[in-house]
Amino acid sequence: MENLNRLTASEVERLLPAYIQNKKPVLLVGAPGIGKSDIVAQAAKKTGFELKIYHPVLDDPTDYKGLPFATSSGEANFLPFGNLLELINAEKDTIAFLDDLGQAPESVQAALMQLLLAREINGHKISDKVTFVAATNRRKDRAGVRGILEPVKSRFNAIFELQVEPDDWYRWALKNDMPMELVAFLRFRPNLLMDDEITGDMQNKPSPRTWAKLGEVMEFLPEDLLINAAAGSVGDGAATEFNAFIKTWKSMPDPDAVIANPKKFDVPNELSVQYALVTAMVYRTSDVTFDNIMEYLGRFTPEFLVMYIKDAISKCPEITQLKSYIEWACGDGGKMLGVTK
Repeated sequence: MENLNRLTASEVERLLPAYIQNKKPVLLVGAPGIGKSDIVAQAAKKTGFELKIYHPVLDDPTDYKGLPFATSSGEANFLPFGNLLELINAEKDTIAFLDDLGQAPESVQAALMQLLLAREINGHKISDKVTFVAATNRRKDRAGVRGILEPVKSRFNAIFELQVEPDDWYRWALKNDMPMELVAFLRFRPNLLMDDEITGDMQNKPSPRTWAKLGEVMEFLPEDLLINAAAGSVGDGAATEFNAFIKTWKSMPDPDAVIANPKKFDVPNELSVQYALVTAMVYRTSDVTFDNIMEYLGRFTPEFLVMYIKDAISKCPEITQLKSYIEWACGDGGKMLGVTK
């Protein structure tokens, strides 16, 4: 049976703000490096909430229930400090993000249990401005996850398992200025975006996070050591294929020359070159270049044209206001995009 609580990043991005704004706690579950923390950060920006990140795996139960002490009358009480005091005194709308909750000791999870449901503990009520979001890996990810207590799980209004959807990562990569050759490669080989296999000892594997880490440093790397750097980020197999694609990248026609004179250039025969060239066009899209790019890419298969349009809108949303785009979208383009009148 299909797991209906398994959602893509774009689906979680649509749902999460509704829970946050209504102060309903949510737990996000998924493999390491697939963007759980980034989605929460984006939700904070979208809702205007301040983001406070907590790491229960490093905390003590007293961080969430207070420090026990004896009063002058000889009674026992709990003195809030640190994390709990921050949650009590919050004056702005705040997301309390409990990262890696599944790695936390049971005693810490038990202390959090009352905060998640009753929003108070030992007579100390947390601010009405606070809403909880938590994230965890799964036991099978070998990330040190102990599990989450059943009563803790039931305190969340929803538990969503995040799954990797390449289109979501492409949109993120375009908005975050990832190298275009990296985006083109993963467009060409989307199955290499995420590897669910557990790696041996000290070696990385492909994931949205590790590809992004490679993208952050590519412009600084010696060309002859790119394959080694890539292997350090995403493992040997993916690095070998990426290095081969880079050679393809260098063999494609000059994208600027194509844009300047689209009638002069033919459609490349090699599939990998087509992916490379279309992605290069995405990065060069503007209200000035759009018409020439569309003239050239109009000779590609519809799948490539749709891929270009979707990515170009993510990179340069202003093109949707152009007369040529509107005419295209109202005609055959609308059918390609699945838009019905």
